[in-house]
Amino acid sequence: MNIIKCKVYFLLLSLWLGNLSIGLCSIGQSSKDVFFVSINGSDNYTGSKEMPFHTLAKAIASLPDSEVPKIIYLREGTYFIQDSLVINQITNLEIKNYQNETVKLVGGRNLPLTCFKKLSRGGDYRKLPIVAKGKVYTLNLVSMGITEFGELKKTGFGSIRAAASLELFENNQALPLAQWPNKELLLVDSVYQTETKSDQSNAVFTYAGSQRNWNNSNDIWVSGFFSVGWAFDNLPVSLSDKEAGKVKVLPQDFSSYGIYTKKDKSTGILQSAAKVRGFYFYNILEELDQPGEWYLDRKTGDLYVWPSTHIEEAVFQVTVNKAENLINLNKCSNVLISGLDFSLFRGSVFNITNSQDITIAYSEFQNIGVSAIKVNQSKRVDINNVLIQDTGSTAIILSGGNRKTLEPAHNRINHAEISGFGRRYKSYAPAVSLSGVGNSISNCYLHTSTSHAILFNGNDHLIENNHIRNAANGFNDTGAIYTGRDPSSTGTLIRNNLFEDIGTDTGKAVAALYFDDGASGFQVYGNIFYNCGHSTNPFGAVHIHGGGDNVFTNNIFADTYRAFSNTPWTVEKWKNVYFDNKVNWDRLYKAVDIGSDVYTNKYPWLKGFDDLDNIQERSNTIIGTLTFKVSQFNRGDRNLDISQTYNLPANSQMERVEDIYQFLPLELLKNKDFNKVKFDYFGRQNQ
Repeated sequence: MNIIKCKVYFLLLSLWLGNLSIGLCSIGQSSKDVFFVSINGSDNYTGSKEMPFHTLAKAIASLPDSEVPKIIYLREGTYFIQDSLVINQITNLEIKNYQNETVKLVGGRNLPLTCFKKLSRGGDYRKLPIVAKGKVYTLNLVSMGITEFGELKKTGFGSIRAAASLELFENNQALPLAQWPNKELLLVDSVYQTETKSDQSNAVFTYAGSQRNWNNSNDIWVSGFFSVGWAFDNLPVSLSDKEAGKVKVLPQDFSSYGIYTKKDKSTGILQSAAKVRGFYFYNILEELDQPGEWYLDRKTGDLYVWPSTHIEEAVFQVTVNKAENLINLNKCSNVLISGLDFSLFRGSVFNITNSQDITIAYSEFQNIGVSAIKVNQSKRVDINNVLIQDTGSTAIILSGGNRKTLEPAHNRINHAEISGFGRRYKSYAPAVSLSGVGNSISNCYLHTSTSHAILFNGNDHLIENNHIRNAANGFNDTGAIYTGRDPSSTGTLIRNNLFEDIGTDTGKAVAALYFDDGASGFQVYGNIFYNCGHSTNPFGAVHIHGGGDNVFTNNIFADTYRAFSNTPWTVEKWKNVYFDNKVNWDRLYKAVDIGSDVYTNKYPWLKGFDDLDNIQERSNTIIGTLTFKVSQFNRGDRNLDISQTYNLPANSQMERVEDIYQFLPLELLKNKDFNKVKFDYFGRQNQ
């Protein structure tokens, strides 16, 4: 009997303890707020897994104002986001896809093929070129509820980065507005009416070649190079005299560096840029004359397109969400956003300000009007394993840290693949813009754009083990990695990167690595420059313009015409650029103070910078360089200290760039400080 009582007692005790453990687990689960979002949900639901919200906006609005961990799970599906989302002063938050389900956040609409009609008659049909008749399709956007088209914007050099007007995509490719000419550029023949050099309002110029007589000359734009080779521009114009080919720039709009004829070689910069100067007209229905072009009548909403493929195979999409920034994170901490795909937004996706410990990972961005990710005044932001394709401007802007105290931000980009950047804002619209102090980009694959791959300024950044290919080739006097005109921006390490297929266009001055206008104090170590340069390219794979105290160690140049080019500055040039230029001087002594102990202790080369009586020409050090099939080691050897150069025989059997390490001299291989480029680390990695 006692045995039975004991068994019952222990059974009851076990059940009680089991219930207690379940209760404790429940308490642990309830300490984390979890919300679900589903395309089949409702914003009138509770946000649970069984009764999910319908919109991400509702889930964000439901977040409690506490430090309790919070998770928003998005279930599989495509979510149209109409407006911008604000996440303000939130900590300990995760927003991610549920169990690796595919989640797409889009700011655009599909255009059903059933809504398109082949244009076959009417006034607009008569405007089409003969070659386009019977091949152009049309639909009315207003009838589909799309009424806000936006206006075409100035996107040239120096323009404010702003959300795009409505764009059209076919099979995920941005289509260009109808233009003339289609391939060859027009040349400015004469400029005979301007206000001032700095204000080209009301400028009138003519162009060489045949003249066009468009019936509708409203909202016509020109785009191209009108002056220097680094400033691509676009301008709204009117045709003041069609017969004479006179083009008038509309008031309040002008090209940043002026408008010059093709023949103008009055300065060395203009002479060099003559190779790229030229322009085209666009946004003209009468010039819709080849597959892949389109036009939008912004008064009626009628859209016209000549598909680049069979209409039955085409998927057309237009951007609708017009927010400058889709997701704004302000004063947030410990936030993870992962496993989401973003596409078809007119503005930027993420705008992160005054935040810390933010991670954006395993996400994709495609066909974005401005930038994918913008980070300002923030620290420890980690952008990891992202794919970014086709952004209108800079793909990622990464800024943070205190430049006066040199406190680092430790923001970083790691294992990203970025291509097609600078689609709208072509000038100075790189894959990555680094600024501030102590930020990094590593193990990334940056490729296939006419713009820079990396622009940087500020201090103590790390650019390491990236593959940079086919970038910056659309401009003149530029570089794939570029910095310049600020000697206070110093201390950056550029290490173990692979530069490939850069500066190979005939006649253009393009470097893989360009230190411009006195940029100084950088370490460049263990990089490979492969197929960079051309015999008609005056730049080397590395170009130094005026700078000093740069140290180049153990770099490899293969199948490259020229390794280095150097344009040293005279003492008088240094005085003109920095001592006699208030803007540049204030950049050194007001924005920061390079004469302070903070700067001179860390960067000894800045000591005495302001000593007018003892200015000396700056020198650079090149040591331990390996060359293979390099025609010329350097151009301009003044102020270059060169030592320990190794030349591989031209008959060395190297089938791939990775094979170069087989031929390294033993003294380099035995050097404990020598590191190889990690080819397998480029780009995204598996989750």
